[in-house]
Amino acid sequence: METGALSAPPRLLERLVFHAFPPAVREAVAGDLCELYKSPLQYLRSAAGALPFVIASQIRRIANLPVLIMQGCIIFLLLGGVSESARATTLAGNVALTCLLLFLFLMIGVYRAGVVPSAKWAILEALIVAAGVLAFARGVMTSLHTSHKLSSDQPAWLLFLWVILPFGMPLLGGLRAAMVLAREHQCNPFMSRMSAPEIAVAYDDFAMRIRRRNRIDMALLLALVVLSVLLLAFLPAHRAALGLTILYPVSAAYLFLHGAARPRAEKENFSTLRAFCRREILRQGQLRSFLLWLLPAPFAPLFLAEASVSVTLAGIALAFAFFLIWAADRERDAHLCSLTESLSQMQERRTA
Repeated sequence: METGALSAPPRLLERLVFHAFPPAVREAVAGDLCELYKSPLQYLRSAAGALPFVIASQIRRIANLPVLIMQGCIIFLLLGGVSESARATTLAGNVALTCLLLFLFLMIGVYRAGVVPSAKWAILEALIVAAGVLAFARGVMTSLHTSHKLSSDQPAWLLFLWVILPFGMPLLGGLRAAMVLAREHQCNPFMSRMSAPEIAVAYDDFAMRIRRRNRIDMALLLALVVLSVLLLAFLPAHRAALGLTILYPVSAAYLFLHGAARPRAEKENFSTLRAFCRREILRQGQLRSFLLWLLPAPFAPLFLAEASVSVTLAGIALAFAFFLIWAADRERDAHLCSLTESLSQMQERRTA
């Protein structure tokens, strides 16, 4: 009789290893490791050897390359990486920091994938971000005030002290809570049991909503082209801002040509139609995520050429805006997960 195969790792050690793996694969990996358990040291070695490969596999599964490139451009521009006075060492440091932050975003995505954000935790995240941003901004503004670069009667100081500081945290928390409520009230057209014709009808409704949303997005992108050209004409900006602005008409053209939901084939069987719906929902989700990060991206470098006080106030607005974009993207991912999970667990209902 093999006693090693029947023994189990200590409960505390098992829980630590269990939570070290991403949520999407915890159950499967933890079960495999328990079956191979021989000793605590062997258990830890097996878990440490499997963890990098599991994380890499999850990164490949969730990574959205266009969004990563867009996020990298935003971070690099905000670090001043395209400044003409920047040295080679500064550029290298900015590139390294950008890569580090992108890897951090990927790791957060891996450990948050499939986890539906609760309202309490979402609001707590918003309050922590707001408190950190406002505390940093308060230190900068106080330093400028102490060095007589900012007087107490200047509009920037009054705006920060009487408007942004007292209302920044509640406003951000309220907006984050509104996102959670909006996601909870979104409709899920895919039920536990559906026939192939019912899935086809649900997909046609989904395709119609995508066409309507594409028209709104294309109009918004073209309007932002005009706005960004006007801003670039009257405000000093980096050339990279103009490069990102070109993505507006390019994205509008892509939406016009390839943004619509792909047409389904007629008279498909249940399994094929269900898999097709799942693939198209994921494709549309990746496209919407890219557009969400693209909309404010070209305007980020415009704030870098302003004075110190303006940079501080603009930095507050920019930090809040990008947090809300990240939160909206996360809520969209949670809704997509509910749709794809419903499709994966759906059973066929035979029609008479």
